[in-house]
Order: sequence, then structure tokens, then C-alpha cells
Amino acid sequence: MLSLLSPSNYAFTGRLFQPLDEHLTITSILEGLTPGEIAVDDPNHPTCAAAWFRHKFFLAGDPEPGFITALAEYFHSTLLPEAKNNGQEIFMLMPASPIWKNHYPAIFGSAFSRQVDALRETYTFTAGKNALIPAWRDRMPEEFCFSAVDAGLLSQAHLKHSAYLVDETQSERTSVQDFLAQSFGVCLRNDETLAAWCLSEYNHGTRCEVGIATVDEYQRRGFGTLAGCAFLEEAIQRGYREIGWHCWKNNQASAALARKLGFSLFNEYEVTLGFITE
Repeated sequence: MLSLLSPSNYAFTGRLFQPLDEHLTITSILEGLTPGEIAVDDPNHPTCAAAWFRHKFFLAGDPEPGFITALAEYFHSTLLPEAKNNGQEIFMLMPASPIWKNHYPAIFGSAFSRQVDALRETYTFTAGKNALIPAWRDRMPEEFCFSAVDAGLLSQAHLKHSAYLVDETQSERTSVQDFLAQSFGVCLRNDETLAAWCLSEYNHGTRCEVGIATVDEYQRRGFGTLAGCAFLEEAIQRGYREIGWHCWKNNQASAALARKLGFSLFNEYEVTLGFITE
């Protein structure tokens, strides 16, 4: 049996998804802040659940045979065609327990041309526990300044890399308007170009996650570090107490930047990347 819940009932599944609490995507879906979907085996007394938003697919609770069968039917009849229609190339499968991997063949069948297991890491910056880089503003290059990533900045299409930034605001949000309503960010720029930026993701209460990017021609110059410091300072001033950073374990540059900014390693977890069969 599979029941798609209405957003007003998402909170009832919170205990099932608790092991995935480090993923604010789930919290944001549960709170109705991100338009993901949740399905359970029993809407009155759920024992297992699946949640998804774009390519992220979460599985929690104790796998139940009837739910597995029904989820497989829904995935192949609805979710997979929608993903292909939207140009999506992968699903990232994130289980609350490794036992779910035993059921991937039954759920996903031949949907994927290949599956790859990969390790990811979560880093956290906790206000009052982790410290900002001292005197980081002294490292600011001449002719550069910080701007808030707001409607004014996003409207300046003449700036080099502005289209890149606009795309980035929608990587974890459904639209630019959604980003402006729920997220914030800082951008390092001069009068001609955007060089680096740091954006909040899945803001909820005093927690958020972070996305960071430095354009190619400004990499290896400390611009990402400056953007990260400015972002953390802004986040703390806004009342955020815990900022999460997710990256691939083999992405040594991202992990090194997180540590340099003062983040601490919180967890290592495995995901499965399912590459959609054409």
C-alpha cells in the first residue's frame, strides 16, 4: 500500500525521517517550505516512507513488502517519466538505514543504466562553538566589494556571470522569487563581474545549509574563502546558529575550504547515484 500525503500531514512522518535530520531538505519538505512529496505505507500509522524533491530521494523506516511494490509502481509510472521530461539525469538515493539498499532492485528495476555508490560528508558550523577566520576582511582585494544577493543584484544582467548566479539561486529553490523569499546570499564582485558567492539553502528556524561557488578565472585566489566568511558573518547576524555543508568525500577542495572556514566534520554517509536509462 502507498499513500501520498497532503502537506498538512507531512509532520506525522517526522520520527521516521529523524535519522536523516542532517539533511535540511527533509526538514524543509516536512515544514512545507520545499514542494517535495512524501508517501507512506499507512497514513494513520506509518512505518515506512519515501520523500523526494527533484533528484533527491529519501527512504526511511522499516521496508514493508506492500509498500515496496506500490512504490515501484508509482516510481515507474509517474516519477521516472516526470524526471525524464524535466531533463533529469540521475536520482540520488539516500536511505535512513542501509537495509533499504537490498530493495533497490525491486523498487527501481531497470530505471537506471548504472548505479554508483559514493560517500558524502557533512560539515557544520555552530555559532558560539566554531570561530570565523580572524581579520578576514583584511584580505579583501582592491576594487572588490560584497553585495547582498537580492533582487537588485540579480537584475544587473550586464555583470559578467550574472546568468550563472541566477541559475545558482534556483539550484535548491523552485524559482528566483522562491530564493528571494526564503534564502539569502552574499556575492564578491567589482563593477564588471561577479567573482564568488555563497547562498543559503533550505533555511529553517536557526538552521540552514550553504552552497558556494567561485567562477573559474578567480579560483585559487582566496575568493571562495572571503565569500564564505562574509556569508557566515551574515548568517550569524540573521540569527542562524547551525550551518550545514555537504560535499562528496573525494572533493578534497570543498572539504578543505569547509575546514578552513571553521566548519567541523559532522558525519560521513553513503548515497547511491542512479543514472536514468535513456
